[in-house]
Amino acid sequence: MDVLELTPGVDLLHSMRSVGYSFETAVADIVDNSITAGATQVHVTVDVVDGRWVTIRDDGQGMSRSEAMEALRLAGTARTEGGSTSSLGRFGLGLKTASLSQGRRVDVITRQGDELIGLAWDIDTVAVAGKWVVEVLPDDRMQANDPDVSIPGSGSGTVVVWSKLDYLLGKASGVSAHLAEKVDSLRHHLGFVFHRFLESRGGLRIVLNGSQVEAVDPFLKSHPKTQRTPQQRLDIQGFPVTLQGFTLPHGKDLSGSMRSRPDLGGSLREAQGFYIYRNQRLISHGGWLGIKPKEELTKQARVQVDITDGLDYLWQVDIRKARSEPPAEFKIKVRPLMERLILRSERLHTHRERRVAEVVYEHYWNKFTRERGVRFEVNLNHPAVRSLMAALPEKEKGLFRSLLEDLAEFFPYYDTYVAAAKSELPEQSQIDEAKIRSKLASLRDSGFTRLEVAEFIDGAEPFRGVPEVSALMKEIWPDATA
Repeated sequence: MDVLELTPGVDLLHSMRSVGYSFETAVADIVDNSITAGATQVHVTVDVVDGRWVTIRDDGQGMSRSEAMEALRLAGTARTEGGSTSSLGRFGLGLKTASLSQGRRVDVITRQGDELIGLAWDIDTVAVAGKWVVEVLPDDRMQANDPDVSIPGSGSGTVVVWSKLDYLLGKASGVSAHLAEKVDSLRHHLGFVFHRFLESRGGLRIVLNGSQVEAVDPFLKSHPKTQRTPQQRLDIQGFPVTLQGFTLPHGKDLSGSMRSRPDLGGSLREAQGFYIYRNQRLISHGGWLGIKPKEELTKQARVQVDITDGLDYLWQVDIRKARSEPPAEFKIKVRPLMERLILRSERLHTHRERRVAEVVYEHYWNKFTRERGVRFEVNLNHPAVRSLMAALPEKEKGLFRSLLEDLAEFFPYYDTYVAAAKSELPEQSQIDEAKIRSKLASLRDSGFTRLEVAEFIDGAEPFRGVPEVSALMKEIWPDATA
């Protein structure tokens, strides 16, 4: 058989830049290499003043000269067959494509033992040479302080330097403000994607511009009100896949800092779904893979899915490790498990604070289901409404009832729905002792006895759940026996 060798043209370097990396996914791809090299410390530094460079420095095992050359070879370390490892790499393209997606030059300086080697891809140098040439860095370039590329002489490690940052900077008019915003987004992304490494005792430590990156757990596992299902295990082509469902706490139970997180604030509804981890590294999240639509009642539901890289040949993980498409076998096997994995999220909303009734709760609003939708009406049996109605002259009772009907008719359904979809929580007013005392006194003045009030006090808003209400009732009706 006759064959011809077709060497790619150097313009391929420009095509490699357009794979679709964001700044965050590009940095994460380099951090993958650091973790695979056994690093315990990764320092990411962005020149936010002048935008001249970005460096990612680790204390991993480093590379020999031949390994460094292989790392810069196009697709030099791709794996195409099944077989599980602990590597976070996949295609052998990450170092090159991630780096060149942000700038026109990437320097790699690495030490292993006594051997220090520095190599660089520079798109402009390749264009002039017309060949796939890699620069060998002189000693003074490998010991520069600006940026800091030093590796301790007694240690090992690797430094990756991006420069000529044309794509990263774009046409930003204010470089400093532009990069500061990028750094903020990167901090969340690294904490999110690598949270399981950062949470491990004695595990990975990432420092971004001098400040340690904190783990961002999408499941809020440490929150006392997070609910979880037992783990489920599937077998896909002989490889294990484990699943565990989590129902996040209701928004009112989250701190202000939690609600400010992108995945817990306005994007909560979009963030529901499967969270796919490959060797404990988050590679994709959000959405139900076409098995079910995203719904308001399931926006607190998230399912952790763990796969190994042994399934790479079936599980379509893209070059950026930012998207994945599971095999049909996974969807078929997981479908019967969906109800038990997400049902608790629906219950969180439909049964929130509504227990099986030994006590009949009196809410201010009643919900009625009609053929054309739902309708909310003021509860005329609520003690506060009844007391006011009883106190009004006959000719004003009709006006009051008409007012309540108008409130129901013009209830802001759409605005309420939009706010809920954006996870915009209503301002919670504090029902303090003075307010409760005032409301109880109003009931007393309207002719209610303590016994009558005691019959509904545990179930009526706003009294239910207030621990001091019984003592306050004795103050309001000090001599009452009924």
